[in-house]
Amino acid sequence: MKKGESVECKITRERSALNSFNPRYVVETEQGDFLMGSKKRNMKKTSNYVISMTKAEAPKGSDNHLGKLRSNFLGSEFVAYGPGLNPAELDKGAPLSAVESVREELAAISYTSTLWGKKPRGPRKMEVFLPFVNQRGERIMCKVR
Repeated sequence: MKKGESVECKITRERSALNSFNPRYVVETEQGDFLMGSKKRNMKKTSNYVISMTKAEAPKGSDNHLGKLRSNFLGSEFVAYGPGLNPAELDKGAPLSAVESVREELAAISYTSTLWGKKPRGPRKMEVFLPFVNQRGERIMCKVR
């Protein structure tokens, strides 16, 4: 893919009786090429999805584990995190090596509903916020401290 090009993708929810509470999602190109998959994690306070480069769930620490996607209670705001440590779990006097292994925020997504009646069921407006990329094509890291 060349710089400045975009790829249209589709997200498909795999529905079955076995995964009705923990659905799986697959992101593919319009031509059907697999890009990544995710699975909803259970027993979490908010919606939380594990993202991997395989159709099967990849365990943390594996090469296929990309990170996670977490939403707020309403499902209107999402943050995509890379693999790494939760900054809230670090001690204040943690060594520099531990601080460097804190997960990055890769993207933020915000949904707002279009006002179609009392219960908006129509399409929603989506805003995606991505980290800045410098002139050399390097992504500027964004970490919570």
